[in-house]
Amino acid sequence: MKNCPYCAEEILDGAIKCRHCGEFLDGRAREIATDSKEVKVRSSVDDGMRLGIGMFIKLPLMIALFLVAVLVFATAFSNLITGCTERTQHRSTGLTNTPYNNTQLADINNIAQKTGESSTAIKHQIDAVAKDSGSVTRQDLIDGLKDNYKVK
Repeated sequence: MKNCPYCAEEILDGAIKCRHCGEFLDGRAREIATDSKEVKVRSSVDDGMRLGIGMFIKLPLMIALFLVAVLVFATAFSNLITGCTERTQHRSTGLTNTPYNNTQLADINNIAQKTGESSTAIKHQIDAVAKDSGSVTRQDLIDGLKDNYKVK
């Protein structure tokens, strides 16, 4: 038995490496160990460079994809809200931007003959009132005028 020159622990006489501190005891083995440590350091530096270059490519792509996803979601949500708002406005204004049906046009012509006004003027008045009130439809207004002027 002999003592390790690095840690002073007892080791076998023929030992190449100390089992306590891990140091190699002959010079040739120590040089091999030094070379392997340098290779490991170079390897980790190379890995770091690969990671860095990859991140310069991947990170902007990931950010761009995220922004596209946010834009698509925002557009879809905006269209959903806009569609709901437009449907609500159509309901509340009595669909004033849709054409009159044939029955409504006949009723408006009868009211125009009874009052002496033009049918176009009556339609404009009905549309304006339906739009301003927000809850009265054009048909409700036509029915009211028919009752008021006793038109069948």
